Amino acid sequence: MAPLRGRGELWDTLLAYFAHDFDRRRAARALAVHPNTVDNRLARVHALTGVDVTTADGLLTAAVAVAHRRRSAAP
Repeated sequence: MAPLRGRGELWDTLLAYFAHDFDRRRAARALAVHPNTVDNRLARVHALTGVDVTTADGLLTAAVAVAHRRRSAAP
């Protein structure tokens, strides 16, 4: 997930996608963007990292990265 460094909007989208149980519409509402924006950002995550969060393998890989990021951000 290193290619996402410095791309806060992509991390925010990925975190929202997980936080809202992979519901792109709810994630979009939380981010105050259109659901297509969530789709486009997730596609950019895939293009940059090779991790496709629409597959089981991609979800597992992203889940590890999301958990690590959340723990790193915790006080």
